[in-house]
Order: sequence, then C-alpha cells, then structure tokens
Amino acid sequence: MEEIVEFLKGVTQTEIDTPSLLKSLYKPFEFKEEFFLQLPKSEEKKILFVDGGNAELIATPNLSVHFVRIIAVTFKGKERSSTKKIEAYVAAKASNEKDISYETRVFPIKNNFKFPPLTFSSYDQTLKTGENRVQISKIGGVIRRFMEITIATESADDCDLIVLDGNLEAPFTHEDEFFNALYAKQIPVIGLAKTCSLLMNSGDSLIKFILSKAKKNSWIYSPVAKGKHHTINIAKLHNLAHYIFRLDTHGPLKELIGSLLPLCNDAEIPGYPYGLIYVDRLARVTNQEKEYLKIRLSTILDKDLKIAIKALDFHSIL
Repeated sequence: MEEIVEFLKGVTQTEIDTPSLLKSLYKPFEFKEEFFLQLPKSEEKKILFVDGGNAELIATPNLSVHFVRIIAVTFKGKERSSTKKIEAYVAAKASNEKDISYETRVFPIKNNFKFPPLTFSSYDQTLKTGENRVQISKIGGVIRRFMEITIATESADDCDLIVLDGNLEAPFTHEDEFFNALYAKQIPVIGLAKTCSLLMNSGDSLIKFILSKAKKNSWIYSPVAKGKHHTINIAKLHNLAHYIFRLDTHGPLKELIGSLLPLCNDAEIPGYPYGLIYVDRLARVTNQEKEYLKIRLSTILDKDLKIAIKALDFHSIL
C-alpha cells in the first residue's frame, strides 16, 4: 500500500503553472495571485435552473431506447416561481445508407415538446472511444443534454439568468447548434460542473493547484481560460464550502456570481446552488421507475425485438 501512495506522489507542484487546454478552443492563462477575486455583493434575480435524468430501457447492438426527464425551475431569491417538466422517450436505431449511422427520434409524453431528428455517424469522432464504433447506448445521454439546452432556450425569455448542470463546452456533434440558439437569446448563462478533470501543464490537477494557492474564505478565481463563447473559472461560493467547482460563464462575471450567491447558503451543501440540488432531485430517474417502464415496454415489443434484446441481456443476470 505504501508503494502505491509513493507512486501517486509523482507530480511535483510548481509555483507558476498554466492550465493545459486545447489552444484551438481556449486561451489559457498562467496562474496569477491577482486572479483570486472577492465574491461580489449578492443580488436577487430571476434564475432558471435546468437539469435532466435518463435511464436506458432497451439496449441491443443496433437499438436503444432511453426514458428522459428534464426539469426547469425558476427561482427569485429562495422562492420558486415556476416549474416545467418534460418527459420523453429517446429512440436510436442503426441504419445503413452509405455507412452505418444512428438515427434518433424524441417521443414526448403528455406535451408538444418539439425536438429535431438527428443522425450520428457510428464512427463519430466526438463520441467514439479508441478505434471502436460508438456504442448506440451512448446516444441517449447526448440527446438528453441537447434537450436540456433546448428547454433553457425555450424558457430564456422569462428569466434573468440560466444555470445549467455541467460545463459550457460543446464537445459533441450538433451541440454547437443548440448552444448557439441559446446564446442568441442574449441571456447570461452559467454552467456549473460537479467534477473537473482539467490539468495544469505540469500534470497537476487544476482544482488541486488552485485550492493549494487559495485563502480559506470564499472566492472566485478568474479567468482560467477563455473560449469562443464562455470563460472557465474556479469558485468557492461560501466560506464553509467543502468543495470548489468549475464554473463556466457566458456573460459579465460579477453580475452572474452576484445573482447566484443568494442560493448558495443551503445548510446541506454550502457553496452549491440550491436550485441545482432541487432540479437534480426532481429529474433523477429511480431504478424503480426504470424497471416499471421496462416492463411496460416489454408488453408491446414484437418477437424480433425481444430476440434482439437477448444479445445484451445476460450481463444484467450474471
């Protein structure tokens, strides 16, 4: 065990370091003490929080069906003013015209939510791992993310700020189109990521490096890097916070952070916006729901589909 710990100590921290990011997408900034900023005064505004959950109901090598739930809740201060829920089935199937691709359709439940059919190459560079074909099961989660951005865009006219769960990168095919539609609304946007895997040029963890230089009170470190549409920042949003977060901003930094602060005093997780805790709980798809929906679907499947499911079914038994 001691040898493992010794091996993991391999990265030597330097006093001066720069975030390691693709320079074609970001302009990273060398670490500077003066980038630590005091949090601005809090200001109550109408904030829309958006998050989603999904569960795969049918999985075969060439077919996938996910149940998706998207929740959008508007807060002014700590008061909720509106809640919007979209539930839908996301279906993907393999087809072969010139090469194998995945066609997708969204089938909304009990509402007229409209979402365009999309197609992905089965060797899409933004989705595949190594040299292998993209697993069709991955498509449902990607479409869920696009649906979150779509709901945010549809609701943008009735809020002062939008907060998405996750960063504001657009790594997947088609994702830029959805973000461009959102930014066209000219409403400030925050993307708050629960995890951050960014590194410094030395190989050190960006979060660890910034935290080692920070003071004990609350702060925001900005900028880490600037992209075409957003700035990457690191923030500790409450003096008692045990965690710091990557916080991407599209819009004026101080105004965005000041608007978010009134909702960062939750006793359960100080420093994490209560609005994101709330929408996460509502959007989550439980195992009980998943099993119920799988049973409902199984009653209407034809014989060929039931046989196809057996190709991947045994893994869940053993």
